[in-house]
Amino acid sequence: MFKHLQHFLAGTLRRQVTVGMIGAVTLVMSFFVVDMTRRHYQAINLQQVGQAASLARSVATSSAVWVASRDFAGLQEIVAGLASYPDLRFAIVLDPSGLVIAHHEANRRGLYLSDLPQVAELQVLRQDDVLVDIANPILMGGKTIGWVRIGLGHASFQSQLTGMARDALAYVLLAIVLSSLVALWVGRYLTRRLHAIQQVADAVEAGDTSMRVAMTGNDEAARLARQFNAMLDSLERQQAELQKYQHHLETLVEERTAALSVAKEAAEAANRAKSTFLANMSHELRTPMNGVMGMIDLVARRITDAKQKEQLLKAHQSAKNLLHIINDILDISKIEAERLTLDQVSFNFGEVLENLASLFAQKIQDKGLSLRIELAPALTHHEFVGDPLRLGQVLLNLTGNAIKFTEQGSITVRTRMIEENAHDVLLRCEVQDSGIGIAAEDQKRLFTAFEQADGSMTRKYGGTGLGLAISKRLVRMMGGEIGVESAVGQGSTFWFTIRLGRASAVNAAVSPAPTFAQNTAEAQLKTQFAGIRVLLAEDEPINQEVSSGLLEEAGLQVDLAEDGLEAVALARQNRYALILMDIQMPKLNGVDATRAIRALPGYGQIPILAMTANAFDEDRQVCLDAGMDDHIAKPVVPAHLYETLLRWMPPQSP
Repeated sequence: MFKHLQHFLAGTLRRQVTVGMIGAVTLVMSFFVVDMTRRHYQAINLQQVGQAASLARSVATSSAVWVASRDFAGLQEIVAGLASYPDLRFAIVLDPSGLVIAHHEANRRGLYLSDLPQVAELQVLRQDDVLVDIANPILMGGKTIGWVRIGLGHASFQSQLTGMARDALAYVLLAIVLSSLVALWVGRYLTRRLHAIQQVADAVEAGDTSMRVAMTGNDEAARLARQFNAMLDSLERQQAELQKYQHHLETLVEERTAALSVAKEAAEAANRAKSTFLANMSHELRTPMNGVMGMIDLVARRITDAKQKEQLLKAHQSAKNLLHIINDILDISKIEAERLTLDQVSFNFGEVLENLASLFAQKIQDKGLSLRIELAPALTHHEFVGDPLRLGQVLLNLTGNAIKFTEQGSITVRTRMIEENAHDVLLRCEVQDSGIGIAAEDQKRLFTAFEQADGSMTRKYGGTGLGLAISKRLVRMMGGEIGVESAVGQGSTFWFTIRLGRASAVNAAVSPAPTFAQNTAEAQLKTQFAGIRVLLAEDEPINQEVSSGLLEEAGLQVDLAEDGLEAVALARQNRYALILMDIQMPKLNGVDATRAIRALPGYGQIPILAMTANAFDEDRQVCLDAGMDDHIAKPVVPAHLYETLLRWMPPQSP
């Protein structure tokens, strides 16, 4: 059966489109109906409980006097009046001992009920698909003088639920029918255009190159058909020229028997030219087909030169890693939500410290300080298993703080092993500075989020107060502790311990440690702004493809305008977080389009970035004078594009 189903789904494109659309619509509508039925059923239960509770309270209030005066006839009249209440299963008034003193069915008076609640308050004794049973005490002077029991069934609500399910089923069937019609129309449209190309291809395969694809429009199929026709025209011209040349060779052979060998070589050369030409034409045919497929899955940014790739990674490694690590708000939220996990990869501790030293080399030099790295010899080339990125983040936070609060002297980073066994080791890392020091009462607040040793330091030293809080949580996740030893005016020593596995104790399939260049601006766009809607105004088709691909690679939703007038129209119809504007466009250029968009309601502060080949300073100034916020020169460097986008993206709510 599975093979038959697989064969059915692997049939024609029309069948696949039809089955796919019908299946998707059926699945979504089914989920919707089930969910709405469940929600309605829950609402029915809540409503039924509320009605029963309200009725029980009302009866308890109105019958208190009758119970106290032992006027059972009056009670029976109150209860009997409820007999016509919708879905009423029973209405009972009992004394504290459980004696039925009033019942909506009068013949049941005098019976006893033993399941009265122990606490004098309204209670739900039963709630299921059949019955809701509510007990409410009858109080007078703070004393329980009796109980009211109300039971309601679900008959009327079940009929509502049945009616809703019937209506929902009708809508599901209607949706399936409509989606089937749409799918059949779409499938027929697509297959008809593809079939026209296939017919000509079959004719070419049979040797007839005179047929052409007759197709109108400007979609992918029409463009492919025009390119296919152009290829056939070129092929026919080449074949005609080749036939003419071959005829000329035959004439030469007849006239010049002595030059037979030369003519033979020329014919072979012509044949090789034909083969080369046919190979090129075959390539040209596959290229537009690949272009159509590539529009779906565009991969436009590839560095093929290994040396250039290595140099680029080295040049941007520290900056990208830093951008990723200092995203403190995201880190703290992930940790609090217990969504942050640590990698377990093999790495060299010495390389982590080497990266740390290279990151702060310029800052250390600028402040006239010295940085000393003290690593126990046994750890220099030892391979550990853990998360080097998060370990480096803790060291970066502590070392950065030490440099920030030290005006002269030195910073020392030392690491030693304090415990080891066959599977893991416990390391102690210290960051010692000769800075301003921390008072004892302030040390208690250091590792609390958004806290600093002294609130007045914010203006002088800056900082969010999250670095130490994140470091504390990361250290604890790595099986260690963190602390500080400090005195005012005598510097500080921040220390932490971490437990790392031994590389030899881990399966050899453990992946290598990640590099420290993973947090690119592109990654931040994907993390923080995925799905954000932007407008791209670009008239040149290839640039449209490249720019749209780069933006979509960063997780952005792109609307495309092919000229300035269309850009203004789209901005008037939709709300965009950011607009990328070409300058030279037909109908309305980018400068005038920017001025028109700025005049629209709500677009006074929306970032508009020029993305143009007009790259001189005066061109940039023209863009800024027109109301644009920034300028991106072509050819666009992806990293610069993402950094600029990230800089101008509006703040997002957490």
